[in-house]
Amino acid sequence: MKNSRLFLLCSLVGLVLAVSVSGPIYSAADDDSMLARYGQYGGPFSLVDHHGKIVTDRDFLGQYVLIFFGYTYCPDVCPTTMQVIGDALDALGEKGRNIQPVFVSVDPERDTPAELAGYVSHFHPRMIGLSGTKDQILKLADDYGASYFKVYQMPSTDAADDTEDGKSDYLISHSAALYLMGPDGKFITLFPFGTSSGEIAQGVSTILEPASQ
Repeated sequence: MKNSRLFLLCSLVGLVLAVSVSGPIYSAADDDSMLARYGQYGGPFSLVDHHGKIVTDRDFLGQYVLIFFGYTYCPDVCPTTMQVIGDALDALGEKGRNIQPVFVSVDPERDTPAELAGYVSHFHPRMIGLSGTKDQILKLADDYGASYFKVYQMPSTDAADDTEDGKSDYLISHSAALYLMGPDGKFITLFPFGTSSGEIAQGVSTILEPASQ
């Protein structure tokens, strides 16, 4: 009887180990592959743009991409940074024609394609707004080293201060760097929050000049 129980126990342990081992196994080579393909920051993605079209990282190959993570309900940092991006592109003029500005929403619950369309159109005609599922955004933000989290507000005593659908009940605290990716999809540099439009234009111009020679 004891031998039968021991055999059954061993069989169950072996089955558990077999199931565990047969699943996907993490390898440091995964990180090495990502580093080789994208550089210090960046990663693959498949998101939805402000027209409702599926867009992937491969669609931007051949262009310089200036990426910013934010959200449309942001009261200060986002509109300020978006304006800086637009001004930098205007300052670059024809030289910056191959730079694609991209706004990635970290608030997929509220930032629908329609919401993004109305927002990005205020800052630059070439601006693309992207959003997706919570998991998709979290994965991409992690690939870029961008962080964000919800900050819930105290309920307002003035009904006029709140939207009817309750969309104003939280803000999102988030990092606000700009990431410049190259035509090959690899990371080139980042501009910290607070970098002026002139500094961005100068920095990008310096990068573009060797490429045009």
